[in-house]
Amino acid sequence: CRAWCSFNGTGTPAILGSGNVSSITDQGTGKFRLNFATNFPDIHYACAVNGSEDGGSSYSNYGAGASVVFYRVNPAATVSNVSCETKENGSDNRDLANIQVCIFRWEK
Repeated sequence: CRAWCSFNGTGTPAILGSGNVSSITDQGTGKFRLNFATNFPDIHYACAVNGSEDGGSSYSNYGAGASVVFYRVNPAATVSNVSCETKENGSDNRDLANIQVCIFRWEK
């Protein structure tokens, strides 16, 4: 794992814990850009994204339809940041309270 971040995506995004993520840019409702502290050597990496509406202690108002989608803004990949988008039922963007992103790159 070359970078990871756990953050609160409601209001002003707040990093709860991270590695190699210097900041988060709020790009609108349910859209976030994670900026790397150290650039990747290339764009050949993979991302895993997960999220929930709340702290996990209560039922989500969005039900089973709340989901997290990974995307690249350009749509080209970049070595300095990666973006993710959170949606309700795959359509309407929603800010979620808990979002986790892991970025992996294999090295020989």
